[in-house]
Amino acid sequence: MRDNIWWVPLAGAGVALLGVVVGQLLSNRRETVRWRREHLRLKEQWEREDVARTHEQRRDVYVEYATEWQKYLLITERCKILDEPEPDVDALSSLYAGLIKVEIFGTKELIDSAREMFDAMKKWVFDDRSFDDELLFGKYLFLVRSDLGLREGLVRSQVYKSVSREAARKHGGQQV
Repeated sequence: MRDNIWWVPLAGAGVALLGVVVGQLLSNRRETVRWRREHLRLKEQWEREDVARTHEQRRDVYVEYATEWQKYLLITERCKILDEPEPDVDALSSLYAGLIKVEIFGTKELIDSAREMFDAMKKWVFDDRSFDDELLFGKYLFLVRSDLGLREGLVRSQVYKSVSREAARKHGGQQV
């Protein structure tokens, strides 16, 4: 009987080795699933951060352009009121730089509005053609607030919205 017992330790060792292999495979599978889940979580976090960063960049570009436009508007108004020489063409360069940034980050409507503001400013400075700065600026602010998902709250955007509704009634109900 002693001769038939030699396989018992080998079978025990085989079962133990099989248990280690199966345990390692299950652990490896769990680790792979955990790594994929973690990678997916990080990817979603990076995407959210990219969206937030782009939103902040758009906001900064829009505010920078509005500030430059207002600054140039005040300088030009002062020159016209005090009968001083107009600002030189180089003064428009910072406004044009802001326009380029809006063209990179903005929606089509915002780009069109910013170009309209820039063109109106050029015509006013060089051709002495007046324009409705409140309407242009109100339209720009309205579009900025819409693009950034902000609630309405500025008087100028309300001015544009009411003028836009009035113009829509005149043109058969279409928003301008």
